[in-house]
Amino acid sequence: MAVLRKVQLLAIEVGLKIVKDGDAKRRMQLRKFELQRRVPFCVGEEEKLYGVPVEYLSSIWMKALLSRYEEEIQPAEGPVRLSCTEEMFDAVLDRVKNERRSRGAAGEDGDRGAANLGFGCIPSLRAE
Repeated sequence: MAVLRKVQLLAIEVGLKIVKDGDAKRRMQLRKFELQRRVPFCVGEEEKLYGVPVEYLSSIWMKALLSRYEEEIQPAEGPVRLSCTEEMFDAVLDRVKNERRSRGAAGEDGDRGAANLGFGCIPSLRAE
């Protein structure tokens, strides 16, 4: 329980919206995420539930995504809700995974590598 509380406090600190969900199955999934050190995200119109490893939050890709939607994110309890599409969220997660893989293989700082790729490769994150 302490890990979830720390994640919730971190989420509030960075201005994330966390919303309570009363569904028993979803509560069990949220508990599983807590035990796995994952942050729950509800994404898109279908509110697909993702468990994002806490370590991913420090990625430049996740920071860019969260800053793009920071206006709609409010502190509360439950999963972080984002109105972005599942496709955009999946693309960001893929970038984060690739960043972490290449950092592990090359021993380099993943944020610098991701920054060099530029956000233009994910159309939804291009500057408006």
